[in-house]
Amino acid sequence: MKLGRWTFATLLSLALTGMSTSVWAAESTAERIALKAARGVDNTVLGMVTEWPKTIYYESKAHGVPYGATVGAVQGLGAGMVRTAVGLYELVTFPFPVPSGYRPILSPEFSLEPQQTQIAR
Repeated sequence: MKLGRWTFATLLSLALTGMSTSVWAAESTAERIALKAARGVDNTVLGMVTEWPKTIYYESKAHGVPYGATVGAVQGLGAGMVRTAVGLYELVTFPFPVPSGYRPILSPEFSLEPQQTQIAR
C-alpha cells in the first residue's frame, strides 16, 4: 500500500513540476519591457566602444589582419553608430511593443555578447 502512495506522490510531483516549468519559462510583459530598456541603455552607452574592436576582430579572423585593420575598422565604426542609434531608439520606445513582442532589433541583443552584429530575424 505504501508503494502505491509513493508512486502516486512521485507522479503528482513530477506533473506539477512540469506544469510549473512551462509557466516560469514564459516571460511576462514587464520582464520584456525591462529587458528592452536594459538593451537600450547598454547599446547607447557601449555601442561605439564595443562594436569597433569587435568588428575588427571578427573581420581579421575571417579575412586576415590587413583586411580587418582597414575594412573592419571602417565597418566597426558603422556598426557602432548603428548599435548606438538602435540603443537610443529602444530607450525611447521601451514602453511600447515595437517591434511586436519587444523583440530585439540587433543580434546579439547586448553589445558585450560574443558574435558579430547583425539585424535580428
